[in-house]
Amino acid sequence: AYADVRHRLERTGASPRVTVWSLVSLAIFREEFDVAFAFLDEAAHLIDNPFLVDEPDGPCPMPEGWRVAFYRGTLHAQRGEFAQARDALDAAHAISAEPDSANNLGIALAQCGDPPSGRTCFALALAMRPEYLDARLNLESESPNRITTHPLRRLRARADYAA
Repeated sequence: AYADVRHRLERTGASPRVTVWSLVSLAIFREEFDVAFAFLDEAAHLIDNPFLVDEPDGPCPMPEGWRVAFYRGTLHAQRGEFAQARDALDAAHAISAEPDSANNLGIALAQCGDPPSGRTCFALALAMRPEYLDARLNLESESPNRITTHPLRRLRARADYAA
């Protein structure tokens, strides 16, 4: 249960921001979008400065405002609400131009009737991160639908350590 997860995180000393972002992520993995939106609203209320990078050494050192806008747009896209997704992802991309927000913005634009602008976003995402599979598949598709549900890691993953 979410209350149990919250309690365990708080008991280990996780900050309120880390706790609520963990709950947002869990709700998205469970595809419980209404719950994810509620936790996202809670996260937004914890932000004093949208340009603050709360975890600069974390796997996704992004401004908190970008995270809120990215997740809000992504959740709207997952629910098929592409006009709302476009607006939120455009706001995320304005805070920080990132490949994952560009990819998801491209989907929203294409679904709102502007495939050329969508392809431009996919190409931008690939220029920033050439190995980005979702963006490459969306760029090649007549009907792009590869939503990136969570921010891409900016730090190396364990699978990269051997290299």
